[in-house]
Amino acid sequence: MSAAPPTTARAERAPAEAAPAEASSPRRAADRLVALAAGLALLAALGLAFSLAWHRAYQVDEVESVHAAYAIATGKLIYRDFWQGHHPLLYGLLAPILPVDEPVAAFRIARVVGFALLLATVALSGWLTRRLGGCAWLAMMLLLLQSTFVERGMEVRPDTLMTPLLLLALVVGTFEDTPRLRRNALQGLLLGLAFLATQKAAIAAFAFGCVWLGQAISARSPRLVLVPSLVWLMPFAGMLGVLAALGGLEAFLEYNLFHPGESLRGQGAAASARFSALGPLVVEGSRNLAFVLAAVTSLVLLGIRFLRGEHRRVWPTAWLAVVWLAGLFVMPFPYPYSQVGGLPPLAVAIAVALPIGIERFAARPRRLSAIRAVALLLVVLATATALPRLLRELGRTNTPQHHLLERVHALTDESDRVLDLAGLYFRADAYPIYVMTGAHFARYQRGDYPALAPWLREHGLDLFVVNYRMKWLTGADREFLQTNFVRVEPNVFLSGRDLDGLAIGETRQLEVTRAGLYRFDGEGVLLVDGEPFVEGSLPRGLHALTSPTAIARGRLVSSRAPAYDAAPMTDVPVFYGFD
Repeated sequence: MSAAPPTTARAERAPAEAAPAEASSPRRAADRLVALAAGLALLAALGLAFSLAWHRAYQVDEVESVHAAYAIATGKLIYRDFWQGHHPLLYGLLAPILPVDEPVAAFRIARVVGFALLLATVALSGWLTRRLGGCAWLAMMLLLLQSTFVERGMEVRPDTLMTPLLLLALVVGTFEDTPRLRRNALQGLLLGLAFLATQKAAIAAFAFGCVWLGQAISARSPRLVLVPSLVWLMPFAGMLGVLAALGGLEAFLEYNLFHPGESLRGQGAAASARFSALGPLVVEGSRNLAFVLAAVTSLVLLGIRFLRGEHRRVWPTAWLAVVWLAGLFVMPFPYPYSQVGGLPPLAVAIAVALPIGIERFAARPRRLSAIRAVALLLVVLATATALPRLLRELGRTNTPQHHLLERVHALTDESDRVLDLAGLYFRADAYPIYVMTGAHFARYQRGDYPALAPWLREHGLDLFVVNYRMKWLTGADREFLQTNFVRVEPNVFLSGRDLDGLAIGETRQLEVTRAGLYRFDGEGVLLVDGEPFVEGSLPRGLHALTSPTAIARGRLVSSRAPAYDAAPMTDVPVFYGFD
């Protein structure tokens, strides 16, 4: 446990070094026990976080991210060939390491990458805290016992990649031996890379820009703010150049500069999806009361010291935390994962403020013991408030999602087209907007996107998956899917037509959107376009289904369907919502 700057630590050790060996031995033994307990607690917290990363169900945004990486890995160009509203850095990093023929393994790998980024953020928070003279162990433990950070910080989303880059930029600022201009330029580069992961990083860029501006004014050197600002633009300019060369720049500008504004205006009229950050902050804060109270107290203490001209090295970290929290109220959709970028600076602020606050209340010989005692108390309180939530999340298993990934893969081939409006599949997208968020659906209802049923008729659909987003569809879209596809497994529909209760003289139609092999499952005689049919190829188009014998139970379905079972099937929830 690092509890103070090196100079303070040396001052604390001086009396022990001057004491007899027999007097110092118990103290050393106690220190070792404390260090061992701290290490074991850290390992336990890491184990819990990894268990969550490995077992917990994928949030729907994670599926979007993994599917985007899959699309790039299969040769598609982001924005031009498939929709995506985020910047591409995360997907570009994931694409080369995802096995496109093994979707479950790919999702596992993506989550391990997310967990590795969480570890990087925790480690960088400890490093930053140590450089600022705080208790590194406390900062790391507070993060690993902050339920919002653990739940969202290990997810496969751009925020998870952005956060360690922000922490590394803060660490760079603590190396005072390096010329300030060089430090600022490196910070600008790291922030520019963070912006390539998600547009939210612009909030952090504003916070750092304020720091650079203050330095430039103080030193009367405009270069201190101009140079890092220009460096910040370099990664983004490079991305635009690559997109222009590959033919995807126009689509990027349309999706990310023009559509977002239209989407928000349309959403305000069509749905009440835009909301304030206050609600999520209150809900998530109630699960982490010890962290919240410690953070507020620490920011107040550091603010007072800053106004007195003390502990200025901590200011950029505390300032980033404050700006990030304020930035949540600017975001149109500040879901809980948006808090992840501001939680590590808050943890660092707590761990740095602790020895600063105690120095006025504890005599020097007892200061280290007081710091340890308060740090232990904070960890115990954080555990008591956050652990129930984290243990509950372990029960939300990803097994059903893995099973669905495997079944969709087994029931389709590489050329088949799939629809689920979320991306929980490794096949071609049947509809260009493969992600139908609430904002997208509002725009779809407004007519900004092509009508689904005519699009599927023209371009083809082989399989669709039922989830909460598919249940939003109504009217002609729902009718087309219900009429021309049959449930072959829970949540899975293949091209085909239900023939239950088909009477003599009755005609039902099947619209085949992709030519393929079909079979008849059931008792009786089926005529397709007037010809007896048991199994064979059907071309695209409408087909008339009749029976001279009547069919009590049966179906005409793609030959990829599993063996026919007349027993009713019940769909299962695929995703869970924020709660």
